[in-house]
Amino acid sequence: MQDYGEMLADMDATFPAPQDIQKGDDTHLRWSYRSKGNSAFVFVNNYERLQSLTNKKGIQFNVCGVNFPAKPITIPAGTTCIFPVNIDGIRYATAQIVAQREGRIYLQQIAGIDTEIALTNGKTLRHLQPKGTNKPVYGNIYLLHAHDAERLFYTGKEAFQQEVTTLTCKKLSEAKGERIISIGSQKVAEAPTDSDFMQAAVYDITLPCTAANSPQQMVRIDYQGDCARLYANGQLVADNFYNGRPMLFGLWRLEEMGIQTQKLQLRILPLQKNMPVYGCGNGEGEVVKKVSLLQ
Repeated sequence: MQDYGEMLADMDATFPAPQDIQKGDDTHLRWSYRSKGNSAFVFVNNYERLQSLTNKKGIQFNVCGVNFPAKPITIPAGTTCIFPVNIDGIRYATAQIVAQREGRIYLQQIAGIDTEIALTNGKTLRHLQPKGTNKPVYGNIYLLHAHDAERLFYTGKEAFQQEVTTLTCKKLSEAKGERIISIGSQKVAEAPTDSDFMQAAVYDITLPCTAANSPQQMVRIDYQGDCARLYANGQLVADNFYNGRPMLFGLWRLEEMGIQTQKLQLRILPLQKNMPVYGCGNGEGEVVKKVSLLQ
């Protein structure tokens, strides 16, 4: 989106695969594309949450007059990816286009799919293996493993060596019971209401003077619970549906909202045993494990 957003936004959408599918429908590969002129991005999806889709065999695409790859391939179960067609000198590729920076084109190899890159100059490269960011597979084209593609352009302190300061977090009150979880029209649990959060556990987080309203710092909250909300001067500034990962809040947002404070209030609703929420397991209660300031 950073490097191809303007191109993508001007493209029309086409849906060759059936769209009136039922949950778990495994009869065909789900794919579509956005195109303009002879250029396109092909979106492939062989994944559906909580469903067991199978490998799709004998797959070839015909987009903007380009039939690819040269021989039919198998799209493994669980695969989601984006293939380019007539983009930056690439006629087509069975690798995901990631970025175009300083004349370099970066692609990501898709697990279980042989990488084939056909160029607009007529040359076709087959059975390619990633060589990383220091060596192109051809010309200005770089092929990366998923691990490297996910961390592209992040180096040193910016990505891996953040300064961490532990913040003071004081519990003011326990949760006043468990919320009643309603099941909505889509047969899934509904989000908690404002009144639910009036019964939540309450914590105070103290920011150091140097951190308040800093555009360079972020608060990280390691916690366990159903849902959490963060307030500043009584105003709701962020919320989080617990998924096992920390809740993050950029302090620059306070300045954007015109809020000046060194205190944040955190409210957490407890997990309930066997609650009907995907991924929550059998956990119970709530706890704040650690609150940190990331520089």
